[in-house]
Amino acid sequence: MNKNFILSVNVNGIKCIDEKKEIIFFDKAFKKLNTFGVNIKGIKGLNGSGKTAFVSGINLMKELVIKTNFLTSNNNLEYLRELINYRINKANIELDFLIITDDGKYRYLHEIEIEKTRKNEIKITKERIASKELYSNHIKSELIIENGKIIKDEIHIGTQKKNVEETTKNLLDKRSIVNIINSTSLECGDLEYIYMFYNNLYISVKKDIKKSENTKGYDLILNIDKLEGFEKNLKNIGDFLRDFKPDLGKISYEMKENEDKLYINIYFMYTDYNISYKNESRGIKNLFSMYKYFEALYNNNVVIIDDLDAKMEYGYLKELIDNFNLREKGQLIFTTRDVLLTKKNIIEIK
Repeated sequence: MNKNFILSVNVNGIKCIDEKKEIIFFDKAFKKLNTFGVNIKGIKGLNGSGKTAFVSGINLMKELVIKTNFLTSNNNLEYLRELINYRINKANIELDFLIITDDGKYRYLHEIEIEKTRKNEIKITKERIASKELYSNHIKSELIIENGKIIKDEIHIGTQKKNVEETTKNLLDKRSIVNIINSTSLECGDLEYIYMFYNNLYISVKKDIKKSENTKGYDLILNIDKLEGFEKNLKNIGDFLRDFKPDLGKISYEMKENEDKLYINIYFMYTDYNISYKNESRGIKNLFSMYKYFEALYNNNVVIIDDLDAKMEYGYLKELIDNFNLREKGQLIFTTRDVLLTKKNIIEIK
């Protein structure tokens, strides 16, 4: 099973941040990667300190890599105009990360800069991908794109380099090169690993856990072809919740079918009583909605959660973190206003 780790992140031009700021999650001088006790980091700071900007910056990198039309959607553009710092009118994010596969270990530096134009568009003005030595900051090879043109490419060679240039021509100011190459049949191991890293990166921002709109009084509306996966997921959530509620028997549901949609209400079946999702406690509902992120952790993925302590009751959150520390799975990064961890696990933003 693959493992991914974010080693550090640099952010500039996101929200209130108008000069380069860095957070280091693992010591850059490490001789070997030992995650025990340090694969969980809380970013602590007051409102307005910029802690959420780091989550937003990493999330922006993922969106640019994974979503082909991210910079051509009007909704996304409106969001980005609010996200980019108004004083410098551009945003720069740089991630240093490690990918561990059955074939070996790979360390990359990925940087993207986006900028507002005079026409109120948003374009990618720079993208840099560097393959790094595992245990130093030495660059082995790099690919640099500026203003939509590849100006340096040490990652590809020969015919492959020419094919990449032709495939990406006139596209690089609106799409990440990782996204473009992933949508083609071209083979490039480095870019494939980088795409895999972002595809297995789980980020929870505030809008992710808002209740879905237009559920017509039901807890959930599903397409009929999603029922089997929903049932399997419901069983897994039940197993997860029993760590906190041992008297929970199972989670059941009632549904009505209308054309190709299923209208579902969820019920929690305890030893002495049953209760609907609507009437369940806020703490259990939050655990229910956040399950996919903790499942991702147990599967050795990187999970980043903004304002975690506002989404969960203290007791449940403390137990989750303690269990995660013991299992030593994946990497958990979250922003917080309270101290839930020891000093070695807290990064304070001022």
